[in-house]
Amino acid sequence: MENVLDPWFLPEAAPRSAGHGCRGIIPGPARIRCHRRPSAPEENASAGLQYNFALNNTWSGYARADYSYVGDVHFVFGTGAAATPYLQGGFGQANLRLQLQHQQFGFELFARNLTNKR
Repeated sequence: MENVLDPWFLPEAAPRSAGHGCRGIIPGPARIRCHRRPSAPEENASAGLQYNFALNNTWSGYARADYSYVGDVHFVFGTGAAATPYLQGGFGQANLRLQLQHQQFGFELFARNLTNKR
């Protein structure tokens, strides 16, 4: 049975692409690791930083910044001779969040996609 969750598994007949993390041949029925599954990003990364603070005895809060990066994604639209490959370049996304908390009530401000990239 084909492992559809692993982006490195594609039939050996699929077009080869150089420089995409080729890791050699895997034992099995006509499977090779040198092909990326379309629509799977080449790399992903994310990081976050949070600072918790107390304003006084009854108010507390936090400030948080997050950044995530999605690498290049290869798409193929159509089938057979009509198949057209597309490349979506990688992008990063920055988010900010500020929360103030008083007992069971909280007030939160946030901004997503500050760089307006996608």
